[in-house]
Amino acid sequence: MAAFGHIEDVQSSPQFGNSGPDGWAFTFWGSATCDEEVHRRLIESVAALSPDTDLLLPKWIAGEDCIEGSMIWKGARVWVWLETVLNLTSFWSEDRASIDSLRAATLHLARAV
Repeated sequence: MAAFGHIEDVQSSPQFGNSGPDGWAFTFWGSATCDEEVHRRLIESVAALSPDTDLLLPKWIAGEDCIEGSMIWKGARVWVWLETVLNLTSFWSEDRASIDSLRAATLHLARAV
């Protein structure tokens, strides 16, 4: 069964969903049967695709829920967060081209999980 049940298109969004600077975002929603580690694995896997990607996430701890981090993707800063209770992984950036590129790369990985 697929780890992700719904993958949103890139859309205009404030950084924090309802506040913050304007930018672009997309979200991967986990399927009802995926394990909670699938979200962190997806983020780490996409960051590993490019040697120029600099991923900053807190160290993994058992039972983690809301994790916020960032990465540099194609030269742009991307805000990253995952919430295991809500079963989602989200990415946001002010740069539309970078977020479109990141979604394409992440989509490929998500479908392979």
